Amino acid sequence: MRDEELSIKKLLWLENRRKDLIKLPVDKLSTLAKLVGSKQDLYDLTMIRMWKIIELAFLKPKLDVEIIYRLTKEERVLYRVLCYIFSDYLDLVGKIIEQSRASTPKS
Repeated sequence: MRDEELSIKKLLWLENRRKDLIKLPVDKLSTLAKLVGSKQDLYDLTMIRMWKIIELAFLKPKLDVEIIYRLTKEERVLYRVLCYIFSDYLDLVGKIIEQSRASTPKS
């Protein structure tokens, strides 16, 4: 992308219109912050992406290379941690269910 195309407002507009995450033209949020745009637009873009990442990790708590490819370095950390947390929680719930089934007397 050319410099005049790299504005936070345009990225925010694109991100708002897509259900999935767009691939940002930069790999770090600090680099993204240097693009033309307001602090509010950057905050809004970050929040929208964060909620999408949370939803993706929640719905499928297994790391997905296609998702990782679209994330900045900071977002990749968030995505990995969320997948780990949700996956561990689901494993725990599964173990609790299995233990309760095993301890329930059969009639």
